[in-house]
Amino acid sequence: MFWYERPGAEEPDAREGLMNLDGIDVPADSTVFLCGPLPFMREARAQLLRAGVPARSIRYEVFGPDLWLPGTAA
Repeated sequence: MFWYERPGAEEPDAREGLMNLDGIDVPADSTVFLCGPLPFMREARAQLLRAGVPARSIRYEVFGPDLWLPGTAA
């Protein structure tokens, strides 16, 4: 399943807007791959955990500003 802010014609099955798992059956034996900035992944991970996906089955890759650069650490 894919979510895009504004899906284009090339992604006819993509859902529009922010990821929201309400009403979506996520099998507990799923392996989920997340890629994005930390705020997105925190929310997505929380939704997946509430849906019954074990933490060990959630994989991720962060992209965004380099948190090690001066002035970018929160």
